[in-house]
Amino acid sequence: MTKREREDLGGLVLLVLLANFGCSDVLKNLPPIPPAPPTPTPVDTHQPVCAPPALVTGCYHQPSTDGPDGGWLFIPASTQPTLPPPAPVPPPSSGCRYPLSEAQLVPVAVQDGSSGRTAQVLNAERAIGDVRRPTSNPTALARENNRLLAGYLRGSGFCAFVGQEAVFVQESDGTWAEFHAAAETDGGWTQNPYKGDHQNAGGTSPTPPDAPPITGQPPAGPANPAPPAPSPGSPSPGPAQPAPPAGGCNALPCPRIAWTAETLPEGWSSDLIGKPAWEFASAPYPKGSTDKDRDFTPKQRRNPAFCEAVGFNAPVIADCPLGKDGDPLRPERERYLLAGGFHREGRFPENDASCEPRSGAPSMIRNGTTNCRMCDSRRFDDPLRVCSDWF
Repeated sequence: MTKREREDLGGLVLLVLLANFGCSDVLKNLPPIPPAPPTPTPVDTHQPVCAPPALVTGCYHQPSTDGPDGGWLFIPASTQPTLPPPAPVPPPSSGCRYPLSEAQLVPVAVQDGSSGRTAQVLNAERAIGDVRRPTSNPTALARENNRLLAGYLRGSGFCAFVGQEAVFVQESDGTWAEFHAAAETDGGWTQNPYKGDHQNAGGTSPTPPDAPPITGQPPAGPANPAPPAPSPGSPSPGPAQPAPPAGGCNALPCPRIAWTAETLPEGWSSDLIGKPAWEFASAPYPKGSTDKDRDFTPKQRRNPAFCEAVGFNAPVIADCPLGKDGDPLRPERERYLLAGGFHREGRFPENDASCEPRSGAPSMIRNGTTNCRMCDSRRFDDPLRVCSDWF
């Protein structure tokens, strides 16, 4: 028998003896060996990186390898360190350097009499659209539209600012091209705006020296002046009439300009609330002729009470003009609905002349060019503005 065999036999004998003396009960009552704790996943040896507290109960952090469990610490979610927010990204600089004022600009000779920025200015005017409208202060309107043009050009990446009467746009050689873009008659775009180049003879600033808007409109008279007192012996004026609604309508019944939740027809989309409640109707003039004039008529939509009140009640209709031909109050209702009057608009400013009708009436345009349409007198960006199709 080898030594190894003798050792195995001795161990077997020992187990038999222990079993005979009841030691098996002792072995059965020993507590179970606890399982080894799970090994945490290493993150960062310097700064703990944890998920948002709402998603986990905590995280592990190993600032060092010393200490129990190899230096690992459990950080509850309620005490997780708050990391600083990222630094804000500064807005990109336009790189434009403007003169401190328009007075610093000195005219310079231009060899070919043209500007490299004319095309960009005309494209911006087309993108903005027609900005003409009736006004009692055309100089203020021209300044307002020039400011609009300069802002559009800056938004397109060009260096531009507003002067007293012009928009200045920087050329590629650093000079400033002068454009008399908006006319001081009706605020519309002029046909030949370029007026020459200028050199800056002073300091510069990253802030455009825009001329401020012109304020102080001429005082308007009362919308509804009180009638003169009757002279002695004159007949009584009769019972007082209901006051017209605010907003400039002096001819009852007044047409509806925009839809409201109360006036929107049943089944129509609520997206129309606040949108125009009227449209332009048009027909050749004279009726049935081959003449190329087209007459435009403002027309109420789905307003049977108004249509009946202005004489369209046999049969009752819901869409109608603002009065029958010859109604003395119809022109005033149209003025109110159109925010001043009819406004002919060309697709391109240089084609405006082709929109003039042969008859010369304000409600007509020359038909057949596909470059003309009729609009009200509101600004191009007014959500209540209404225009016809192009003709």
